[in-house]
Amino acid sequence: MSPAQHDNRTDLQLVAALNAGDAAAFDVLYFRHRDWVMRLAMRFTGNHEDALDVLQETFAYFARKFPGFELTAALTTFLYPAVRNFSLAARRKR
Repeated sequence: MSPAQHDNRTDLQLVAALNAGDAAAFDVLYFRHRDWVMRLAMRFTGNHEDALDVLQETFAYFARKFPGFELTAALTTFLYPAVRNFSLAARRKR
């Protein structure tokens, strides 16, 4: 079972925990949203390897936002443009 299945905190609460230094909150957010990011990256890139790279780049980008990140909408609203931009960059490289 992934950490996301055991944690019933909202994304907003997890972001607040991350800002307070709770690194485990990142794992929960990752496991909660990785499948969505991967599906979106696959749609944009059409390539499994590129989609995996986009997944990694997206969550690395997200991690660099801490501390100090403020969640003002759904986390997917923040992640979507990152996935799109990393996917388009991957397609340009091909």
